[in-house]
Formats: sequence, C-alpha cells, structure tokens
Amino acid sequence: MKKLKLIIIAGVISITTICSCNATSWDTIYTNTTHNNNLYLKNLADTSNGSAITSVQSFSPIYSPDWLYIVYQNASDNWYLYKKSATDTSNGSAITSVTSYYPTYSPDWLYIVYSNGVDWLLYKKSATDTSNGSAITSVTSDYPIYSPDWLYIIYLNLISSKLYKKSATDTSNGSAITNFNVYYPNYSPDWLYIIYGKSSDWLLYKKSATDTSTGTAITSIPMYSPSYSPDWLYIIYKNAADGLLYKKSATDTSNGSAITLSPIQDIANFTPINYSWSTTIINNSWAYYPTIADIPERIQAYWLSIINFCVLVSLFLSPFIFVIFIFLRQTNITKKDLKYKEKKEEWKN
Repeated sequence: MKKLKLIIIAGVISITTICSCNATSWDTIYTNTTHNNNLYLKNLADTSNGSAITSVQSFSPIYSPDWLYIVYQNASDNWYLYKKSATDTSNGSAITSVTSYYPTYSPDWLYIVYSNGVDWLLYKKSATDTSNGSAITSVTSDYPIYSPDWLYIIYLNLISSKLYKKSATDTSNGSAITNFNVYYPNYSPDWLYIIYGKSSDWLLYKKSATDTSTGTAITSIPMYSPSYSPDWLYIIYKNAADGLLYKKSATDTSNGSAITLSPIQDIANFTPINYSWSTTIINNSWAYYPTIADIPERIQAYWLSIINFCVLVSLFLSPFIFVIFIFLRQTNITKKDLKYKEKKEEWKN
C-alpha cells in the first residue's frame, strides 16, 4: 500500500508539472514615437506602454541571439548602429561609423548584416567589433533576412524591386525568386515559406521558399511589415488602411483582428518571459516594421520548443517509468525472497 501511495504521488507531481509548463512567452521592444522615438520595453501580458530603455531616437531594434544585447539604428547619431545591454537603460555605443539600416544577426551569432546608407549595398560585419565590414552585394539592397538554415540571405533588390536570394557566404547578388515587385519579405520559422507584400495590390502573400512562384494571398486588405509569432501560430502585420497592428492565423486567409488601439510603429523582437498569447493588446503607441523575433531568435525558439517538447514527454512518461521500475524492483525482491526461502528450507533439512 505504501508503494502504491508513492506511485500516485509521483504521478500527481508529474501531471502538475506538465500542466504548469506554459508555452514560451515574450517581451517586446519597440520605437515609441509619442516619447521621442525612444526604445520601449513592455510585457505583452498587459496594455501599458512599458518603460524607456534608451534616451535617444532608436529604430529597427533587434536582439542578439543570446538575448544579452540589443542592436538598433541611432537616429540621434547619424543613424549609426548601436549595441546596448538588453538589461539596462543605457544607450550603448556605436558599432558602425556609417549610416546603417535594417540590421539582422546571422544565426551563428558571429555577424550582423545591414544596408549601408552610403552606397546602399548589403554589408556584413563582425558582431563583436566596431568595423563597418565589407559589401556582400554589388546592387543597391534593402531589408536583408537570413534563411533559418544559415545558407542564404533574401533581400529587396532596389533596382528591380524584386526579391532576391543569395548565398550567405559570398559576394554574389544571387538571383530573383519573384518576377514582380515585393516589399517586407520574411521567412516562416519552419523554413518552408516566405511571406511578403506584393506591390501590385499590397496584400500579404505566402510562397514557397524554394521556387519562383507567386504564392497565394493570405489577406484581403493592404498591409505592411508582416512577421511570424515565435510560436509559429500567428502572423502580425500593419493594416495599411487603419494603421493598427493586426494578428491573424498563420494557416488561413483571414485578416485577423486589431491588437493595438492606435496606429503602430517599430515593434521589434521578443525575449522569453512569462506571457501567454491570449493577451489582446500589445501596446497603445505608434510603431512600425513589426518583426516578431528576428531569425536568430526564431531559431532559438524552434530549438527551445523541441527541448520543451522533450521535457514534457519525459515528464509525462516519468510516472509510468516509475511504476515499471517499482514493478521490476518488486519482482526482483520477490525472486530473491523465494531463493532465500528455498535455501532456508535446504538448511533445515
């Protein structure tokens, strides 16, 4: 009976632990245009604006893949890229000495790729020094995004306005993967799709990441700046009609619904904290270019989800393993008792 009680207690503890393991949740950083374009950090579990984490005009912020730093465009200092601690309110220091736009980390954490505002080529620089790096395209380029497998960079070719895909390791321009004008490309976290805005109708489209097809429209309203949620379930975008941030299912063609009370400007990416995606309002401030977890963060979220899954499976199986262990142990004890009794009978005889 005592052993049965222990088994029941172990099962209850395991089930309770499983139920308490919530999905990874997120903070967001964004440019608050109602407060001097400072970067703000807020918890998505509430509707407050959060609090300022810079005191300069700050745009296009991204987290480093280890979530220790934030890189952003400092409009108060010639639009240089700045790198600051993710845990304080300092402005950090410049890591480029040229006008720099739309930084993105390489998934291996070693490099930052950005659009150089002097010649408008894509540049690749070390993530750990203050050099400007060197050009990796020879055509004017914007909005670089790494593929989650680290092999490619997609970007907007400003000459043709088409989406291009190039090797992440050379200086070639690559080749067009659309035959029409696009804007705001982004990868799906599963690496299979690219979402983008089509310039002819300004709708959100989803296409295969491996061919030159057009794909299909997944909204029926004009939009800007689409990106996936870190849990892969949703896409957020700016509704071009009302300027609000919308959240829609990643698997259907609905437009979703507004999740801000006022037009948006510059939501960036997320750090894991205790937040559930059931919250309805992200912020009450202006923001633009929503990018819910830059590719490195999405990769970490991907592996984190796998780790969480393995943990949940192990927790779920633990009571059964415990029962099997007790059963085998008891069986072994019983066998030993029988042998002992047999020997005892032999000694008596």
